[in-house]
Amino acid sequence: MNRKLSRSFYRAILGLRVGFIETNFKRHLVSSVITLAISVYYRLPRLEFAVIVLCIFLVLSAELFNTSIERLAKRRDEPREALDVASAAVLTISLGSLAVGLIILVPRCLHDPWILIAGIVIIPILWYLMEGNG
Repeated sequence: MNRKLSRSFYRAILGLRVGFIETNFKRHLVSSVITLAISVYYRLPRLEFAVIVLCIFLVLSAELFNTSIERLAKRRDEPREALDVASAAVLTISLGSLAVGLIILVPRCLHDPWILIAGIVIIPILWYLMEGNG
């Protein structure tokens, strides 16, 4: 691998480390793992599973973008509007991904709803427990 490419990967990994420090990134990661477990439990077809995985990576990427904007905003006098827009982007993609997940998973849970219900209950509990570890 050439030096410039390996440096790019190194910098990207450093950026991921910054993401793992952020509570919201960790929350999205926990939600993603639970969503993947539910998807595996319901044995989603490949295409639906791929859509779920794509939504997960979109949300995680949006959260990383938001974190980078938050870091840049700390160097500005009036960052509020930029921070609000970045947060709105994360919210928009998260809600869209939630809608996709529900569209795919709800029809499967009609015969066996408990795993989905458990996920819906567990995620907010885990988010709450993560609050103090920010």
